[in-house]
Amino acid sequence: MAKIILADSVHLVRAAVMALLRFEPDLEVVADTDRGDQVVELARRHGAAVAVIDYNLPDQTGADVASALAARYPSCRSLILASSGCRAHLTRSIEAGASGFLIKSTQAKIPADAIRRIEAGERVIDSELATAPCWGCATR
Repeated sequence: MAKIILADSVHLVRAAVMALLRFEPDLEVVADTDRGDQVVELARRHGAAVAVIDYNLPDQTGADVASALAARYPSCRSLILASSGCRAHLTRSIEAGASGFLIKSTQAKIPADAIRRIEAGERVIDSELATAPCWGCATR
């Protein structure tokens, strides 16, 4: 069973993702947080395989968290969830060590499939980003 950490600034989003993943017999959410600075320790403490990270956490970006995770607990891969399809955020996240990047408006089944693929060593990028215009997001 793959152990998952969730880090999202919005409690309702975390709860929704946890609810979706409860239906997946091979995935288990072992911890959740609204702070990026807690992800590495939670991943280490629980032996997490994948951390699902909001790009816009209040204390740091998802890319920053992915970078810290890759440096300090590399056995845990990261999947970034973003509210918008900003290619600058995608590029920054992948360069920081994230294994995947999805837009939060994706279909409900896709995050579970992405987690499985990332755990298996694949990279997962939201297909919407291939054709979406970049809206000039303020990069952080």
